[in-house]
Amino acid sequence: QSTISGNANGGISLSAAQFDITNSIIVKNGGATSAFGGLLLTLTNNGTRRFEFNTVAQNQAMTGITPGVLCAAVATPITFANSIVFDNGTTMQVEGNNCAWTHSDIGPVSLAGTGNINMNPMFVNAMQNNFHLMGGSPAVDTADPGASLIDDIDGDSRPQGLRRDMGADEVRP
Repeated sequence: QSTISGNANGGISLSAAQFDITNSIIVKNGGATSAFGGLLLTLTNNGTRRFEFNTVAQNQAMTGITPGVLCAAVATPITFANSIVFDNGTTMQVEGNNCAWTHSDIGPVSLAGTGNINMNPMFVNAMQNNFHLMGGSPAVDTADPGASLIDDIDGDSRPQGLRRDMGADEVRP
């Protein structure tokens, strides 16, 4: 349950590591000369590899580099789930072999996967760094029906509606 924001050289870089990134907001990292934007994942091992219920938005990277989530040299398949990866430039949001996405809002360039959508997540006010979801967001009640995470980045209980919401924030009615 972290916020990673405003890092000039990129947000999170993991190499040959176990990780559990859950309920985190990874926004506005990187820039025109950075080698990655939000998350760079390389050479994972077979231990814990969890990335779910995260919001990754408005990250940047140098031309030709995917600015949202970039998987490089990942040999063992990983599934990322229940996240929002949106508005990280205008091209691909996520990229890499052996990195699959399910029940996530990815765009503006869509990505195939079970339960994935490609719709503006409707943040409260991204210009003011408020990446909570508005009540009418298409990410509300659309996470994996089998998900079991019990709270969000603010400690609010999940679900508040029929199902859990995608991303780090669970909208309270």
